[in-house]
Amino acid sequence: MDFSSHEHTQYVWNQIEELWSDSKKTVGERFLGNNRFAFGSVEALLDALSDDLSKIGTISIDKLNARWGDRKNRYWVKIITFVLSEYAYYYNAEGGFWSSLSQRLKIADIQGTKQTFWRILKEGFNLLGIAKAKGGTKYLSTLYLQSGIPKHNLRHFAELVDDISSNLGWWNVAHRYDADDLAQTLHDRALETHSQRPILQRFLKSSCSGIESDVEPLSGNIFKYIATVALELERRGLNPESLKDEQKRGQYLQGFSLPYNFFLRDWGDLVSVLSPKRGSQARANKVIRQRKRELRLRLDTLELNLQLVLPEQLLWRKEWRSLSGTYCHIPQSKPKWDKTIPYPDSLEIPELCVNLSKLCDRWTWQLKAAGQQDLLEWACEGVSSDLPLLIFDAETGDRIVVSSENPNIIGFSEIVCYFPESATLQISEGIEVIDAFFPCLISDWQAKQIRLNQKSDSFSVVSDLLTIAL
Repeated sequence: MDFSSHEHTQYVWNQIEELWSDSKKTVGERFLGNNRFAFGSVEALLDALSDDLSKIGTISIDKLNARWGDRKNRYWVKIITFVLSEYAYYYNAEGGFWSSLSQRLKIADIQGTKQTFWRILKEGFNLLGIAKAKGGTKYLSTLYLQSGIPKHNLRHFAELVDDISSNLGWWNVAHRYDADDLAQTLHDRALETHSQRPILQRFLKSSCSGIESDVEPLSGNIFKYIATVALELERRGLNPESLKDEQKRGQYLQGFSLPYNFFLRDWGDLVSVLSPKRGSQARANKVIRQRKRELRLRLDTLELNLQLVLPEQLLWRKEWRSLSGTYCHIPQSKPKWDKTIPYPDSLEIPELCVNLSKLCDRWTWQLKAAGQQDLLEWACEGVSSDLPLLIFDAETGDRIVVSSENPNIIGFSEIVCYFPESATLQISEGIEVIDAFFPCLISDWQAKQIRLNQKSDSFSVVSDLLTIAL
């Protein structure tokens, strides 16, 4: 294929449009993922795009317009938008989306390239009349919305849905809890049970408020719609296995009165978890925010500080009945947080962050009543003398936990590594130190930002006292 040929791009787009089931739907209700386009054909288009981009040099929208033209129909814009939507669904690379895409297309992973693709996507979304996400990660949230859960994480998402819905019950998921809380719960649970699944975590994190303002809780909405389908299947006495039949699935879902902005591309892994689930109020309160959420160590990717973070949470304890109206506080918070216990309502604690200037083997915070009575304690593991090392995902700031028994780092392309100032970093040939002087406010420690280019890459932190090989 030649992207500079109007005849080629028109022919290819006509082929795509013929296989795109939503092409005739109302503007704003179309999903690119609802197509019969083969994965091999997506790969062929990516190869063709890579070849054509290699002839351009530094990529910019002006260069593409000058070389590929087609100011009227913009077939190449539509094709690239479609291909990137497919790539968001299929890709299974260990880095972030844009880094992975740059590697796949063999182009430079620089800000100017991203901005060019952003402009193409913005135009393409409008030309194709697709459903768009609100807020979230720039344009990536809409790409995720277009196909739902990334293909290689469908089974893991199904496991999360099964776990959480078993406690909440389908009715509560569909009707009682809002999508924002469900999105946050999915993300929290994934951190606990799927810590080595960065693509899943990034997808779930892009659905959570706090990343950017006015974020579309995509994962929470999908969870609610799945619950609605489960309830309808039960009400109508239908076997969930029937959803594996594409024709029957289309008929059933059309009759379930699902919101227009719901689309899930592959139901295979979810069918097995759609059995009736009742849940209970007691168990539900332990899952949806009304549960203790532990302290976390995080890298603030904007200010480049290490932070202790107490996540936002709602707390309720039966034994607090006698403390209604009592003053309580968290002495470790800065500035100090305090409130009166609103029993029988839940105690709402906002996200609290404290920048760190020194490390320890374990941090603890307490919720104390007026008489210094401990009501609750949160904890976070720090660093130990036998493994004086901290590693964070450079994109999200989430901590990557490693141990002496399992020192492997899987699924991350760029990391920030903190280790003692007296130690040195020894790296394999494929590793690139992006920032050898990454800001570090921890006394007697240093930090470096590292790019891991291959699965076989390794590095070691070496000092007079010990060697840590990863």
